[in-house]
Amino acid sequence: MAIIGMNHFTVLARDLEETKSFYVDLLGLVEGERPELGFVWMVRRGAEVVGCCVVCFAISTSRGTLVAKLDDVNVRPGLEGQGIGSAMLASLKDELRRAGATRIDTATHFDNPGARRFYERHGFASLREERLSCLL
Repeated sequence: MAIIGMNHFTVLARDLEETKSFYVDLLGLVEGERPELGFVWMVRRGAEVVGCCVVCFAISTSRGTLVAKLDDVNVRPGLEGQGIGSAMLASLKDELRRAGATRIDTATHFDNPGARRFYERHGFASLREERLSCLL
């Protein structure tokens, strides 16, 4: 587990016990049974979990490298605007670089312009394509 102090936040990577309360048995990520798929990244202030996100790995054929898919970015309600999301994303970028990822992909809902502005402030840009999905 990586522990990274950031101002008054501590980022805990792969904090499995606390993660269970957020993502019960999510693709085996919670128990660490399939680390090749990804991990849950968490931020604490003291003992309190104040933010988390899910990262899954993929291979990009256009880049020919490992990329990260960032999903379910959450900051505890009422704590938005305090730098928690920024601290989480900054430390996550460092961890993903160490893991060999060369790009982070994410998506926002059209009705959430605040999320889009957040990501743009942190270097994300439109891929000029639309994300599609097929539920199975």
